[in-house]
Amino acid sequence: MSKLANRSPVRRLRQGRSSFSDELEKAMQRNNWDDESLAHLLGCHRNTVANWRAERTLPHRDFAILLSRYFPSLRAVLLQIANVEAADQRWSDLRPSSARRVA
Repeated sequence: MSKLANRSPVRRLRQGRSSFSDELEKAMQRNNWDDESLAHLLGCHRNTVANWRAERTLPHRDFAILLSRYFPSLRAVLLQIANVEAADQRWSDLRPSSARRVA
């Protein structure tokens, strides 16, 4: 296994996900919102919000921007996730083509 494989930021992304879902949960509780209320505010489906809270998915860029406007406490976590995803992309570009997954 190469040294690059040990530097994968996937582990940090998973930590970012749990931080994000925890912060989102706290922000929703402070404002007394449920999944449906936040989804209506953001213009998405309530299952999308439920998936964010359950750490199944992360918000896309447009939703991340909206969330950071409504919940300033989420800005740092969202920026961390964006930085880790960018690093993950750079890391995967460095891997040899034979090691890349084919979808």
